[in-house]
Amino acid sequence: MRGFNELVDILHAISNEWIPSQRIHDTGIGRTLEYLLGIEENNFPGPNGEKVELKSIRKNSSSMITLFTKSPKPSETIKEILNYYGYPSKDDHSKKILHIDLYGNKITDIKGKPSLKLCVSPDRIDIENISGKEFGGWTYEMLKKSFESKMYRILLVKADTRGSRNNEEFNFMRHGF
Repeated sequence: MRGFNELVDILHAISNEWIPSQRIHDTGIGRTLEYLLGIEENNFPGPNGEKVELKSIRKNSSSMITLFTKSPKPSETIKEILNYYGYPSKDDHSKKILHIDLYGNKITDIKGKPSLKLCVSPDRIDIENISGKEFGGWTYEMLKKSFESKMYRILLVKADTRGSRNNEEFNFMRHGF
């Protein structure tokens, strides 16, 4: 595992070079950065480096950055929400998918209709539909443990981009870290 200073030293060494993306589409920037830093791709819940969580974003992007992912409990929650609100995948019409963001201050539309919201209470956050059906959620203790296991020190790296998503290049310039 590489420490914070070692990661920054490598970033300085590769700065101001145009580097082809290691993957097509949105996750290309993160995969390319991990490749350059010698970090093997993984889906482990812990940080990418020695107590360092690596995050990357395109310089002019307005996208949100995912700090960590935690499935709601009970475990059937995701399947139940997919049954209610999922839509067929473009790649495989036999599979349902659902790509949404949920918020604590507004209702999320699905297919143009108000559908889901987060209900925040003193001890937990739950997913509900607009009719009040509760699907499941998270206790604050669950979220705290997930956050603490992933976050110690965050290294956010921004990159200029050129080309298309299918033929993209990144320039991890010094001003980006």
